[in-house]
Order: sequence, then structure tokens, then C-alpha cells
Amino acid sequence: EEEEEEDPLEEEFSCLWQECGFCSMDSSADLIRHVYFHCYHTKLKQWGLQALQSQANLSPCILDFQSRNIIPDIPDHFLCLWEHCESSFDNPEWFYRHVEAHSLCCEYQAIGKDNHVVLCGWKGCTCTFKDCRKLREHLRSHTQEKVVACPTCGGMFANNTKFLDHIRRQTSLDQQRFQCS
Repeated sequence: EEEEEEDPLEEEFSCLWQECGFCSMDSSADLIRHVYFHCYHTKLKQWGLQALQSQANLSPCILDFQSRNIIPDIPDHFLCLWEHCESSFDNPEWFYRHVEAHSLCCEYQAIGKDNHVVLCGWKGCTCTFKDCRKLREHLRSHTQEKVVACPTCGGMFANNTKFLDHIRRQTSLDQQRFQCS
């Protein structure tokens, strides 16, 4: 029986972020994209910490902190599907800010004599909004952008309300454990 020889040209690209464990056999570009997401995730966790510190009545999350640096699988590229755009990014922060710029450059369309709406220019989307701010919020449904993360467990959330609900659920679970029945 012949032993399989390892291909000396095959490289392993491993993430050294604490408690991550990501490894790619494909290319260093996968690792670079992955690390960019860690940077973005770290920023979101910092925003989560600030949100928690502004709510004195909330206890911290009680979920496992060892998963705090586990991030979702990253697509090959972050691709903008705005009409006639298709810009591609490795860095999620640049991608999200690029898409946000589309919402800031939106054009109002007349519907009737006195009403105007903003159209979503994302491929295949027919949604309309009363202003650019609402369009910006809507675009997060296309990009899956999260704006805050739990500093303890690393969970990411689309808005502060969902994040604070996550924290309140942990607090209520913790209190339920010690209640007599």
C-alpha cells in the first residue's frame, strides 16, 4: 500500500483570531476576506458594549463567551446588485458603506400630483419608500448587514432593539433559574 503524499504546493490558510478555528485550503483571499469580517465584527461588538453601558438596568449576556469570535461563512465576494453597479468587495465595511451611498444618492419619483417615493434599485426589487432613510434601512435586508453585536456571545443583530431583546431574554432566563415554583 502506498502512502498518500501531501502536495507540497498545497497551503493551509488559518485564522489566528482567538477561538476562531477558520482554515482555508483554497486561497489567501478567503483568509483576507475572513479577517476583514473579524474586524467588522469587532467594531459591532464594541457598539454592543457601548449600548449595554448606556443601559444601567441590564445585566450582561450569559451565553457562552467562547463563541464570541465565531463569524458566519463569508461569500466569495460582497457583490453590490444595485442597478448597473455590480461592484465587488472583500471588506464588508466597504461593501455596506458603498451600498449606503446608493441610498444617499436616491432619486424621488412622482406618484400622482403631490406624492413622491424613492425606488429600491436592487436587482429584482420593486419596493418603494417615502424617504432615503427608509430605503437605507431596507437595503440591509438585501445585504444582510448587521449593525450591532453582543460583546459576550458575538451574536449579530440588525438593530439595537433586537440586540437589547437578546440581552433581556438572557436576564429573564437567568432569573427564572432561581425562582421557586
